[in-house]
Amino acid sequence: MIKHKIVNKIERQLFVNYIKIFVIEAILVILLLYISSILVDKHINTTLYNPDNILFQTTSVHLENIRQDTLPKHVYIEQLSNDYVVLDSVNSPHAIGYRYSKEELLSFDSSTHIIFYEDDMMDGDIYKSGMYLIKSPWEDKLLEINRYYNTITVLILLLCLIITFVVLSKTTAKDFLIPIKKLLVGFEAFQKHHYHHRISFDSSNELDALKDAFNQMSETVYQEMVLREKAEKNKEQLILDITHDIKTPLTSITGYCEVLKNDALDMDTRKKFLNIIIENSNRINHLMRSLHEVSYADQENLDLEDMDLSEMLRELLIDFIPMLENNHMTYVFNIPEEALNCQIDGIKLRRAIGNIIHNSIKYSGPHTTLTVDLIQQNTALIITIKDNGKGMQKHLLNTVFEPFVRGDLARDSHAEGSGIGLTIAKKYIDMHHGSIAIHSGINQGCQVIITLPMTITNT
Repeated sequence: MIKHKIVNKIERQLFVNYIKIFVIEAILVILLLYISSILVDKHINTTLYNPDNILFQTTSVHLENIRQDTLPKHVYIEQLSNDYVVLDSVNSPHAIGYRYSKEELLSFDSSTHIIFYEDDMMDGDIYKSGMYLIKSPWEDKLLEINRYYNTITVLILLLCLIITFVVLSKTTAKDFLIPIKKLLVGFEAFQKHHYHHRISFDSSNELDALKDAFNQMSETVYQEMVLREKAEKNKEQLILDITHDIKTPLTSITGYCEVLKNDALDMDTRKKFLNIIIENSNRINHLMRSLHEVSYADQENLDLEDMDLSEMLRELLIDFIPMLENNHMTYVFNIPEEALNCQIDGIKLRRAIGNIIHNSIKYSGPHTTLTVDLIQQNTALIITIKDNGKGMQKHLLNTVFEPFVRGDLARDSHAEGSGIGLTIAKKYIDMHHGSIAIHSGINQGCQVIITLPMTITNT
């Protein structure tokens, strides 16, 4: 279907170009013929002597005035007597007194020679007072002039044709050939995996759409390559982080197991070491569960239901009050009394918000305040979780949602955690078509803003 559209449009454009050529050439032909006819008439009137005109002048002004105007070399006039003797002449090759024979006069071509008698009146009677011979190669000269101007017209027309076709070729090159060459260069670059290459030209046909489609395809592939490279780097970093996070408790477990081989240890010491081994085993188990959860989060679907987000938040926050009090933290919850119904997956959203609150309590430190607000803004619900703790370094804000990146790098160098809680939170919020943003700085606390649509489609 696309190919058919391209052919039709290009054919249409070429047809328009051909029509333009035809119209231009037709106008040029008509114009040149018109100009040629004007020039021929002008040439005839200025340089060619018509025998009829000469005859009129001869009878009107006589030879004396004609002699003053100087005839062309190919034209002459002779005044003859009744017995064919030259009495007077202008440009004649014959001397005065030259006698023509009757046969010679009759042999002249009537198209080039005219013999006429000048009549006069006497006592009411008409008589011949003189005879004139006029020689002017009118038709030959006329043909010569026509051939001359016809030749010039044809040459000018050929020149115009050449110029027109040159202009057409350049127009065609601009409209078709140059874009096609640039497309070929782009395809060659694409074959060589130069996905950053972009094609640039201006065109009014489907080649422009083809250019846009190619550039869009290249951009898509390029972005996929960037994401793939980033994913590979993240995968490598993830393996390194997992290795590091497992190595510490595993080394501890191995060390304490070796110590437990000593039969001289008393029971209390053995129990103490066993508790340390169990604690480290739980850390490894928690790490593996978190890793499994983040790995399969993208493959899960939302189980949407209409829920009151206000009530869900109140229930969730109640569960964190003991933890807040144990950390000697104060808390402020601004949750509307009225129901704010929306479509959510309650389990996943509770996990996402709970991870953020847990991080805030964990890294804020004692004698700080946790504030949680919920407001409705148009068709969106906004949850703000804020603390006035130590905050985190600003350069971490761009990577804090990546696996194994922990806020303790800025907030508490001795804090422990899997570094996956915020990653899972962001994945679940993204699944709800929401957004999450963090604002923080050293000793400036931390503010997390979650925006959720009130109505979404399960994907």
